[in-house]
Amino acid sequence: MDAPTRKLSLHERYSVMRRNASFAHPIVLIVTYPSAAAAPTVDFLSQRITELQEHFPLLRSDVMNAKTREPVFQQRATPYTPDEILRQEQYVSRGGDREDKEGLLFHELKRMMGEGTSHPLWQTTLYAASSANSKSYLTLSVDHVITDGRGLALLAHALLSSDISSLPMESLQSIPLLEDTHDIRPSYAHLVPIVLKELVIPKLPTIIQQYIKPADKAWPAGYAQAARSPTDCEWDLSLLELSASLVASLKSIGKERGVKTLHPLLKVAYLVAMWAVFGRDAASFTLQADTPRSERNASLGHAYCTANYTSSVDVHVQPVSTDDFWVMAQRMASELSSPQGIQKGRYTMGMLSFIPDPVPDPSKAETDRPTGWEEFFLNKAHSPEPFGGSLQVSNLGYVDLPPGAEDVAWSQACWPAGPAICTGVIGHKGGVRVATVWREGAAVEKAEVKTVEEVYMRVLCRLVDPSRKGWTLNDLTA
Repeated sequence: MDAPTRKLSLHERYSVMRRNASFAHPIVLIVTYPSAAAAPTVDFLSQRITELQEHFPLLRSDVMNAKTREPVFQQRATPYTPDEILRQEQYVSRGGDREDKEGLLFHELKRMMGEGTSHPLWQTTLYAASSANSKSYLTLSVDHVITDGRGLALLAHALLSSDISSLPMESLQSIPLLEDTHDIRPSYAHLVPIVLKELVIPKLPTIIQQYIKPADKAWPAGYAQAARSPTDCEWDLSLLELSASLVASLKSIGKERGVKTLHPLLKVAYLVAMWAVFGRDAASFTLQADTPRSERNASLGHAYCTANYTSSVDVHVQPVSTDDFWVMAQRMASELSSPQGIQKGRYTMGMLSFIPDPVPDPSKAETDRPTGWEEFFLNKAHSPEPFGGSLQVSNLGYVDLPPGAEDVAWSQACWPAGPAICTGVIGHKGGVRVATVWREGAAVEKAEVKTVEEVYMRVLCRLVDPSRKGWTLNDLTA
């Protein structure tokens, strides 16, 4: 009997393309435990790893024909053994809990990026301290091809829950693609400007391009000349922690000011911090920020915690010092939640079907450019304007802490042709965690990111200061 297979969605092929191009894109969630005794045991995790593969067949599947235009998932004849998925390591403290989480997130992402396709596409690691009476950590590391951010959070919950018998038993062939359940085909009005910008104009002579390219390029394009291609730059990670009391105050003041959810507030505050650091003195400064939006919906037959069901909502802002923060936040909330904004986010994912994809050159089959997709995105990454926007804020929302845990954070890898700065946000009863990744020396350097974080915290703290009267960007950042 032939092994069960399933074709990849556009988004899933995008992740395969990144791995083919030598920039694999894992996503990692880290759970903090106050002690080794509070962490799950090896026996518990081993049993759960076996059970999860019975429920969710993508966890026991490989990507076949990865360097072709038609890759597929193929279910393995036998599941992975717990020893193939579960790892145990010791860590040496870097001086504090935040620093340790930051270091382990970076370590796991880098480790997964360096592993070949012969390794499992998902792994979990128990980290014990090298000294007694220290915290323990558990990481869940997954290649983006088999799940998205929301799926990662759900998979972590299933891995660490006391009982998963009520979760669905899925079959590989029955897992629908995003494009099977949502209309993501872009309208002509959405399609034509992007095709002109990405495919037509770059092929014209430079002397012609300068007359027809839009003047309001989003930072860093047109504002900062990259010293090196982001493909040649190492990436880095920084973790920021917002306390539960600060988050509660932000939610309260947000509701008073007409911003009902936390995400638009956090996103605008980060954009304002970027403006203060990179664009305060510019005559005109444009930022392009995207927000991945979960489309996962059980009523549409979507997989419970695997496969990719994400769209991407883009918003452009042109901050000036006299702008009112709350007006910006209200506008952001409206754009992200409006039917038009949601549909545009689906169109963005559908644009992947228009990436040039000619019959592959057999001589490139074993290179980092086996198909037109790798060729297109690597050319973009090596171009004078490599970045796909200014900022990404990928927010997994509020999660319940696993049994015995005291903290959760997450991050993803830094793709050279993606936004210049990417953040991974997650909230729980202990507050909100914001992990930022970037390519060091391409558009930004670590010192600049740290300054952005400092201004970001200043803005958030001033927003909840009851004595504050002014809400302009200058008031909040000066």
